[in-house]
Amino acid sequence: IITMRSMSDDRKNKTDQALITAPVSVTGIVMGKFLAAFGVYFIANTLALLPAITMGFFSSAFPWGILFGNYIGTLLYGAAMISIGVFFPASISQVIAAIGTFVIAVFLMFVDQIASALSGNFIGTILTWISFTSRYDTFTQGIFSVSSCVYFISVAAVFVFLTARRVESRRWN
Repeated sequence: IITMRSMSDDRKNKTDQALITAPVSVTGIVMGKFLAAFGVYFIANTLALLPAITMGFFSSAFPWGILFGNYIGTLLYGAAMISIGVFFPASISQVIAAIGTFVIAVFLMFVDQIASALSGNFIGTILTWISFTSRYDTFTQGIFSVSSCVYFISVAAVFVFLTARRVESRRWN
C-alpha cells in the first residue's frame, strides 16, 4: 500500500515527463522512490520495536537475539516487497498495483506449502528456492543468515533495476 502511488500518480498527473527529462538518472529517480517508501516502512518498523525494547529492560531473560533477528529479517523482507511494489505502479494504475503487489506477497508467503506439495519435483525445488518464508524463518529463530540477506537484497536490487529499465523505456517512447 505504501508503494501503490509511487509511480502511477506521476503518470496520472503527467509529472513523470518532468522527472524523465530532468538532469537526474532514471536509476536515481527510482532509487529515490524506493528509499522514500522504505524510509516510511523503516520508521514504522522501528517505532513498533520500542515497546519490546522497553519490556526487555525489565526482563532478566529477554531473547534479544530473536528480537533483533526478527527486526533485521522484517526490514530485509520489507525491502524486497517494497521493490516489487515500486515495480508494479511503473506501468499500471495504483489500485491494480496495490492488488498485484498484495497477490504476489500472498503467493510468496504460501509458496512453501505449494513447494511441499510438489516435493521431489523440479518445480517444487524452484519454488522452495524463491520462497521468502523459508529465508525469513532463520531470522525469526535469532540466526543471522548471510545467504538470506544476500537473497533479499538481490531481490530488491533486481526489481529496482527492472523498474528503472521500465521507466527508461518510457523516456524513449
